[in-house]
Amino acid sequence: NGILKPKYDAQQDIYMDMLKELEAAVAQLGSSTTMGAGDIMFQGNMAKWKAWGNSMMLRLAMRLTKADSATAKAWAEKAVAAGTMTSNDHIAMVQHTDGPAGINKNGHGEVWQADGNARMSKTFMDWMSDDPRLTVLAQRTSDGSTAVADLIGMPNGSDGNSVPDNSIYASLNDDLKGVDVPMVFHSYAEVRLLKAEMAFRGWSVPGDAKTHYEAGVKAAMQMLSQLYTNAAAISDAEVATYLAAKPYDAARGWEMISEQYWAATLLNEYESFSNWRRTGYPTLTPTNDPGNVTGGTIPRRLIYPTGEESTNADNFAAAIARQGPNDFTTRVWWDK
Repeated sequence: NGILKPKYDAQQDIYMDMLKELEAAVAQLGSSTTMGAGDIMFQGNMAKWKAWGNSMMLRLAMRLTKADSATAKAWAEKAVAAGTMTSNDHIAMVQHTDGPAGINKNGHGEVWQADGNARMSKTFMDWMSDDPRLTVLAQRTSDGSTAVADLIGMPNGSDGNSVPDNSIYASLNDDLKGVDVPMVFHSYAEVRLLKAEMAFRGWSVPGDAKTHYEAGVKAAMQMLSQLYTNAAAISDAEVATYLAAKPYDAARGWEMISEQYWAATLLNEYESFSNWRRTGYPTLTPTNDPGNVTGGTIPRRLIYPTGEESTNADNFAAAIARQGPNDFTTRVWWDK
């Protein structure tokens, strides 16, 4: 329409519109479709689409807990009442293949193929030291060993000077970093853990926090062998042993739920980062490399392109006045 200097939508308006769009979209879905295999997410299963729509509504609603708890509660309860995912068979994912011509490959796998220098974080590995997922998720880079004693995380902020040989540290297990493995957008484990948080907050949700927490942990552990062909299965007994050793503690409920959410979203970095900003868990220690632009703190957002300040000055200024400086440390609306 010839609008070369568009206004910035308020972040709160965008989130509220997304919730309304999800509600409307689920309502428009019918009970059947002829798409079949043409539906790369759920192969034409409309019940799963509806459950995912409501699960996304729950995720978005919980994102608002810090900014507007009353609105978060109303939408979260609405999502649960409408029906969310019910098992690991409902995981929202796209199954990838090794081609043709690179167009169907898993993006994470392509990154691993292009650069094999990434290592598992010491923070994450230390937290998972007695978790049965450890040997499924990680392997020693030098020889592929999955023995627990060989799985060491690399300290955050390390480089070639502080760590001359990074092959001694763990990297992601080969079973998870192929170009033909699924890309997970939303898991059942996340849904159960968010329901656990709802119960922890005293909101209306069937079941108590402990029940949802344990179901979320179990789903997060057992989905790995369902998603990745060669990944070792984690048995019910192993899950039970873990939960017995680390029972749900209501006094630390939100912390425990949030940390498990962090673990469950290992390969969904956007969601991990978002939920950490919302909850503050796990407690992370930032690195403070010389010359860093955030003063030794963890960034809270990406910045607007610097060119906007000159090419769209008035609207850029209005957005900055509403949200704060165009810095990496300025918090988005729901993070305040």
